[in-house]
Amino acid sequence: MSLETYTPQARWASEILMRMLETGLVTLPQLAVARMVVLMGIGLGTWLLSLLLRGLGVGERFLALPPWGVAGLALVLTCGLVGHLAARMRLLASLHLLLIIVTSVVLDCLHKEGLILNICFVIIPVVGPAVVLSRYGLSLGWVFLCFPFGVGLGMLFYTILNSSVTLER
Repeated sequence: MSLETYTPQARWASEILMRMLETGLVTLPQLAVARMVVLMGIGLGTWLLSLLLRGLGVGERFLALPPWGVAGLALVLTCGLVGHLAARMRLLASLHLLLIIVTSVVLDCLHKEGLILNICFVIIPVVGPAVVLSRYGLSLGWVFLCFPFGVGLGMLFYTILNSSVTLER
């Protein structure tokens, strides 16, 4: 499909999102948490699929891929599976959506509120546990404990930082 076919849906989705934000049905922290959950889910699925592919010997026997090739193949397969199951999207559209989500995380840092959201919902729940896990050599299973704890800390810090920003105004 061409990009022009997605343009009306993107405008419609943007309009619905703006209405939901204006009416208070959804808040920016909820959107930030949802975005991080999607990215973490894709990351976890990619990790599990790459372990499965390496366990099956895809890198050595069948395709002779290096480890980064197996990880890339797992990412593409995970995006395709998630896109198809969640929204009946094709592989290329799923990869575009992943690129848009990652780009939105980076571009949010250019705005004060976006920077606060990224600190509270990316740095604290995702980067923090990843650094702790890699520093102490803990298994990836600890992510299931660290991520919810990090989201809770992120919500607490967001409340504190957001109240201080609104007091300055």
